[in-house]
Amino acid sequence: AAASHGEVFASPEAIAYLTKMGSVRGDWKSNVNDGLPTRLAVRGERFFYPKEEYTPCRGIGLPCEGEKLLRHFDDFDSSELNWLKRMISLYVHPVVVSEEHESSSHVKHETDYDRNVAAAELRNVYTCFISPKIDYNLTGDEEKDQKLFHRLNDIMTITTRHLDRAQGHLRQFILDDKGVVLIFTFGLRGSTFPNMIAQRAIPLTFTIVQSLQDELGIKVSAGATFEKAYCGVVGGVNRHEFAVLGPAVNLAARLMSPKHNSDVILVDKNVRLLTSQIFFRPLPAVMAKGYADPVPIFQPMKISSDQQGSRWGHAKKKFVGRASEIKQSMHVAKEMALNSVTSKFLFVSAPSGTGKSSLMVQATETVRAMVKKMKKRVIVTRYISNEGDSRIPFSLFRSIFKDLLRQIKHDDEGSVASSREGSTKGRINFERPVDFEIDEEWDNLSLQSNSTMSSVMSTDATRFRFICEELNAPPEFAEVVGKRLLGLKSTAAPSTASKPPDLDKILNFIADAFIRCTKHADLVLLALDDVHWMDE
Repeated sequence: AAASHGEVFASPEAIAYLTKMGSVRGDWKSNVNDGLPTRLAVRGERFFYPKEEYTPCRGIGLPCEGEKLLRHFDDFDSSELNWLKRMISLYVHPVVVSEEHESSSHVKHETDYDRNVAAAELRNVYTCFISPKIDYNLTGDEEKDQKLFHRLNDIMTITTRHLDRAQGHLRQFILDDKGVVLIFTFGLRGSTFPNMIAQRAIPLTFTIVQSLQDELGIKVSAGATFEKAYCGVVGGVNRHEFAVLGPAVNLAARLMSPKHNSDVILVDKNVRLLTSQIFFRPLPAVMAKGYADPVPIFQPMKISSDQQGSRWGHAKKKFVGRASEIKQSMHVAKEMALNSVTSKFLFVSAPSGTGKSSLMVQATETVRAMVKKMKKRVIVTRYISNEGDSRIPFSLFRSIFKDLLRQIKHDDEGSVASSREGSTKGRINFERPVDFEIDEEWDNLSLQSNSTMSSVMSTDATRFRFICEELNAPPEFAEVVGKRLLGLKSTAAPSTASKPPDLDKILNFIADAFIRCTKHADLVLLALDDVHWMDE
């Protein structure tokens, strides 16, 4: 039996759980035995009564036991209505929720129908279908089924966590004839950004696929397309939902299907043509439903860490605008370099495409040039987080610390070597700082975009051993911190200790090592971009 308009039916599996939470009227037992659904409600009448502890609205005084909610709505105060709206919004598409928030403070002169018609539009949308490869069939065994429910919940949690970071939209999380399917989009209202494909959509797809594999051991297949699609409300007046429809959406589902996909990410030609920052491997064209000709498909390849780091831009001699922001950074840096004040934190936040990265590159190089002209020592380390960092603990710290290891020579072997050679050629006299008038001189600095001077020690491992020996760190620290945390290929001989070092001691050592690497500097500047990908 199928539910008619105004009816609510529940499957036999759902009834089995509901009877543990309350009472069901009617001959539900025979329906369960026969594998048939059971009617729970029709119009103003219901046949399921939950126990008090399972009533979600009792905490705010909403009616529970058999009372009709509709007749009490006029008596709700603002806190109760806001709670109810917040609960309902969890099941509504973000575009609709944001539209309701924007219009809530204005008097609505148009009807809901007129507003839905006006909101319908054609937009260029990145649509991605992801299919986790799991056994989704219910067995009837409560323990096994509970594990499946928890597994599905974990998939949902991981996906929404990364979507929130990248500000994408989850379209659906469903179980249909294709199996378990996740659909997310970019390009709708609230999720449209410059360089959207290269900087958000593709990296997010990689992140979700890799996270499901790393955290849950689940392999997935994914298909993505970018093309115009209908975005708006679909359905009747009494029952409708926000949807994204179009041939490209259907193609994304085809690319996800096992017929064309063997646990990889496949995209169409539009995704490939929209970015030159990602390499795509061409694959044989496929025949897809709804397309007369074979469809070219491509597999995006992950960006290496070396390529990721090379994306840091170059400072420009003639940089237009943002003078007040750059000067603000310079004033903070000047105060710290001269007076050794406590650490300062400057956070740049603005809509995508407004030039945050360009401002950071220009301000970083301007500060470095200013401090050098003041005859002060400065260390600058830069890093652009990528989608893989969010899954690796301490990944950002590891990159910063390895960069600092390459700069420890100024107070150590560099100055020692110079004194041994009896030469001071090329060395800066840091004894007498030079004043710098920011407002008058800031625009006449000589800028560059290379890193601070490098250590003459041969490898990162050599430099790290140098730090360990100077701080009298136990041998096992080189193994735990050097090899496992920093990823150094060769640090020291394997430790024969019976147990790993204490975590608090390791953290204290890391802090001491950071201070040791930067003790010779009057200013240490950490320039970090794309921190929304940073590990938590």
